[in-house]
Amino acid sequence: MQVIERLESLRRSEHAATVALISVLVECQRTRTHVDAGYRSVFQLLVERLRYSPAAASRRFAAMRCAVRCPVVIEMLRDHRTSLSALAKMAPVLEEASDPAALLQSIDGRSPREVESIVAGVRPVEKPAERVKPVAVKKSSAPSAEVGMFCGSSASQAGGGSTTEVAPGVSAPASRVAGRDRPRGADSGRSAPEARTSAPATTPEPTVESRMALSFTLTAEDHAAFERARAKLSRTKPQAMSMEDALNALVHFYLDHDGPKPRRKNAEPAKPQNPTRHIPRATRDQVFDRDGHRCTYVAPDGTRCTATHDLQVDHVRPFALGGTHEPDNLRVLCGAHNRRRAEQTFGSRPIANAVPGDVAADPVGAS
Repeated sequence: MQVIERLESLRRSEHAATVALISVLVECQRTRTHVDAGYRSVFQLLVERLRYSPAAASRRFAAMRCAVRCPVVIEMLRDHRTSLSALAKMAPVLEEASDPAALLQSIDGRSPREVESIVAGVRPVEKPAERVKPVAVKKSSAPSAEVGMFCGSSASQAGGGSTTEVAPGVSAPASRVAGRDRPRGADSGRSAPEARTSAPATTPEPTVESRMALSFTLTAEDHAAFERARAKLSRTKPQAMSMEDALNALVHFYLDHDGPKPRRKNAEPAKPQNPTRHIPRATRDQVFDRDGHRCTYVAPDGTRCTATHDLQVDHVRPFALGGTHEPDNLRVLCGAHNRRRAEQTFGSRPIANAVPGDVAADPVGAS
């Protein structure tokens, strides 16, 4: 746990530095010091002088704007009662509010998602019309932009160019010319004719897939129900289940079963006839209901895992060591804690140490 304690210490230092930064930015804005330093806005100072990314600079700039209007924002930040993300969502409406103090009080202690709902309530719009629009989507074997971002490359680099996202009012730095910074001797080991005759690398032609873009709104209650269904589906689907995957699974379930059948609430768990890994559905449902459809892992300091997706049924006494399917010997764990528990019980390769034929092939997870 020393690593966690060190991370907590670093987080406290980082948070204190962030609050101090916002306070100094407020002073900079009021004294117009950034203008004297050659920057037309505090945002430009953050990006060009302090080297923040446009996204990171936008959050800090928004927090500064809120603190200029209401100094209590600094105290809220210091006490973890709000965050940079929440203030970034609140800044536009806070400057227009007739009672900014009351608006800030409404977001006190709220998460960014809750703040987003409050902002939407301050600026209501007409219900958007439902839209179904055919689109053509490029399918390519090239790495996605997200993967390229972490690997140091992107789809734009594959085409020989680069794209930089710049906030309004900020001039982008001049693009680096390809090959300008290459050392002169970089190609000295290759003869000139060979360099001229080498063929350029070809990128695969992307294929096109016809898809339908859907746009509609849901009530908060319906969206919460959809998220509960997606959490249940994540037990048998990949952990990073998309909304498309969940929608398709729910639609096909309805079509295959002609509508979900109501299940008896007090159904008795069936006793397994043979000593197999399969846990009866009624038993699994009973365990999930008992554990609140949430991972039950509790850390030594009392922290309980908050995962509600990728949940699995784990044997307290492992099945490979004689554990039964009785509800008292079962608990709900997320995939990460189930695998971690298996490593602690069987070693780093639990399958190799398990009883032959005792590999879990069902989505309830090995235990």
